[in-house]
Amino acid sequence: MLHGQTIAQIAQVIADGAPSRFVLGGLSLGGYVARSLVKQFPDRVVGLVLIAMSLRPDTPMQQQLKQAAVKTSAQGEFRGLSSA
Repeated sequence: MLHGQTIAQIAQVIADGAPSRFVLGGLSLGGYVARSLVKQFPDRVVGLVLIAMSLRPDTPMQQQLKQAAVKTSAQGEFRGLSSA
């Protein structure tokens, strides 16, 4: 389980356990974590694959929903994104 209260914190945890240079993939919410990793560690990410995510900025409601998903995941209760 990944620990962190924000996408940037989760990205930091991943970077702490990753090799010095790596190719990164992100699916859906994981794509946002991947983008954060690239932003924080551009010299370490040598390739990036993003699947099922948008490059447009999130609306305030989307930000709230994703933050709630991160908090749920940190508690070990995340079972996927849904309308609930």
